[in-house]
Amino acid sequence: GVHYAVSSLFRNYDRRVRLYSFTATSRDFEVLEAGKQRMAVGRVHVRSRVTGEEDVVSFVVLYFGGHNLLASAREFVADDTFALMKKDFGAAFAKGDTPALLRLMEEHFNHGGYSLWHLFKDEQRVVVDKILTSAVAETMAVYRQVFNRHLSVMHVVDKLRIPPPRAFSSLAEFVLNTDIREALEGGERDLEKLRSAVSRIKRFSLQIDGPKISYVVSSVLNGLLADFARDPSSSDLIAEAVDILETVEGLSLHLNLWKAQNIYFSVGKRELAAVRKAAASGDAGAREWEKSFLRLGEHLKISTD
Repeated sequence: GVHYAVSSLFRNYDRRVRLYSFTATSRDFEVLEAGKQRMAVGRVHVRSRVTGEEDVVSFVVLYFGGHNLLASAREFVADDTFALMKKDFGAAFAKGDTPALLRLMEEHFNHGGYSLWHLFKDEQRVVVDKILTSAVAETMAVYRQVFNRHLSVMHVVDKLRIPPPRAFSSLAEFVLNTDIREALEGGERDLEKLRSAVSRIKRFSLQIDGPKISYVVSSVLNGLLADFARDPSSSDLIAEAVDILETVEGLSLHLNLWKAQNIYFSVGKRELAAVRKAAASGDAGAREWEKSFLRLGEHLKISTD
């Protein structure tokens, strides 16, 4: 019950969920938020799938941000008692009255408080990952704000050929390397964002995070060529791969593209002769496909001839 209560603040559980050797069914659940603080109050029916034992657990969880979390739980209480308890906690939370919340915990729950450390080990990692993701996002927002605020100074420093302070260049490197990863990762790639970040790295002579960026670029290009193998007629996939390769050119990346090269060679052997024949007969689309395909081969340093 405590595991369900604490993890419910960080997961969107279905009404009925399996937790290791237990089944948890939500009877009542509400989350209130105020800035970084969150509170969950609820009841859950917990049943062991091994022994068949079951109970209804009432709980409240207070989250103060970071890893600061306090939870209390007890066995079943009557509906009217639970409703009153829920109302009292909601009123105290709405006022931001932390001392009152702690007093209510002592009043309504007989057991001592529980924390993040009472979760099962696997769930501890999940919750900490979520907390870290939030913390990194906040840090990134601050870094980006500082970077944007002083970007004009970087242009002046660059124009005067004065080395920028290491503190600022380190910050700029962190922001721009992150921009490159974000531009390429996820569902839809943002090539304009990629070009902007790479341009600034080159202009200000900043350091690229070689291993991480090389891995991301390699993964994206191998994925694009895998899609191209399934749809060889797509000139858009060729154009996107060429665009990425031309954009990151000069960044001294160590790309692992043997999969993309093998696919390129295989598609070329299978499709190029027919495309050239169509192009020679005046097919403008075939001519454009051939031009883009050969251009991609130059960047991949491979030929089908």
